[in-house]
Amino acid sequence: MKGPSKPAPKKLKGDAPVTNNDTGAVGNNLKKKGTGQEPLNFKVDSEFNRDYRVFAASHGMKLNELLYACFELYREQKGGK
Repeated sequence: MKGPSKPAPKKLKGDAPVTNNDTGAVGNNLKKKGTGQEPLNFKVDSEFNRDYRVFAASHGMKLNELLYACFELYREQKGGK
């Protein structure tokens, strides 16, 4: 003889929302708050990475400050704005 079967587990969370209207999200809370800066991601070889970081640190610069300075010099040499 078989004992009583277990009841099916209850859904606790309900169905997933289909659209933003179903989520209750309003206006600009869907976007991340920006700092005005965006990541610039690219790969370089490990030796260049080390030299770049050492140079920036030895001159008391942040990595992005060094990049800005390098870009400005390069742009001046190439006749850019």
